[in-house]
Amino acid sequence: MRIEMAGLLHDIGHIGLDRNLFLKKGVLTHEEYESIKSHPDIGGKFLGSVEPLSEIVAIVVQHHERIDGRGYPMGLSGKDIGQTARIISIAESYDSMVSQYSYKAPVSKDIAIAELMQYRGTQFDGDIVEIFIKEI
Repeated sequence: MRIEMAGLLHDIGHIGLDRNLFLKKGVLTHEEYESIKSHPDIGGKFLGSVEPLSEIVAIVVQHHERIDGRGYPMGLSGKDIGQTARIISIAESYDSMVSQYSYKAPVSKDIAIAELMQYRGTQFDGDIVEIFIKEI
C-alpha cells in the first residue's frame, strides 16, 4: 500500500505552487524552474503533518533525486535514494513522456522506453528500469 499511496501523492507539493507554472507554454525561466523544484519539500512538509501519511514523506521528498546525484532537492545519489522513490521516479518520468500537457505533446511508448534506457545508471536506477520495461 505504501508504494501505491506514494505514487498517488508524490506531486502533492504542486498545490503550494502557482498553477500558471503548470499551464505555461514554452520554457520556464530559471526562477520558475527553481520554484517547481521546491514541490518535493512542500509535499514532504504537508504529508509529514498527516500521521497516517508520514511514512511516505521520504519517498515524496526523494522522487526527483537522481542516481548520479544531480537531482533535487538534496542531491542524493545511488542507494542513498530510497528504492520506492527510485521506482516512482521512473514511473513518473515514463508517464510524463507519454502524456499530453499544455507545454508538450506525448511521445510513443517506444520513444519513452528508449529515453529510460538512455538515462539508466545516470538519472535512473538501471536495475529498476529493466524491470519496469519488462512490466509495461
